[in-house]
Amino acid sequence: MGEKAEYRNAIRSRTLIRGAFAELINEKDAGKITVTDIVRRADINRGTFYAHYGDPMDVARQIEDEIVEKLGDRIENCLAKDLIENPMPILLEVGQILEGDFAFYRLLISAPTSGGFLKKIRNLFVDRMMNDQRTFARYRNRKKFFANLTFFAGGMEAILENWFYGKIEGSFNEVAAMICDLNPYRKKTGDSR
Repeated sequence: MGEKAEYRNAIRSRTLIRGAFAELINEKDAGKITVTDIVRRADINRGTFYAHYGDPMDVARQIEDEIVEKLGDRIENCLAKDLIENPMPILLEVGQILEGDFAFYRLLISAPTSGGFLKKIRNLFVDRMMNDQRTFARYRNRKKFFANLTFFAGGMEAILENWFYGKIEGSFNEVAAMICDLNPYRKKTGDSR
């Protein structure tokens, strides 16, 4: 019984800490948020904070990692060939997550001390493609495939970052369609590699 209450308290504490961090990131630069800011806002003590996180940016990194893990689970269930030829479904899933709290993620991505959220998504995508030997073996020039995939994934990251900063206008779906149009491996009628 005590273990269950302790588990609920841990979940409650992390929720309070994350909520406080999300509020604070809307008010000030993420790199300037202190533990004191968070514990005051969450109305918890410092010990509770340190029981769950090492520092304020650890909160951001854990949020990023959880989202990347969710995407990783979804990507794992997709065939790499399908992801290469049509990344739209996974891009739309990324969009649903990001648009769910756009302002928060925009601030998180722009934080100079960020863990590289978009880079983590890019690396997840590239790693999944490169670790699927069936897909990788399908392409005759593997060095070129790796170079193209890396180039495309880096471009995708840059486009998403510019969209977040408002340099590219449109909905996430429009941006995702733009990314798919630039994909050198998109499936075309009569395509044979």
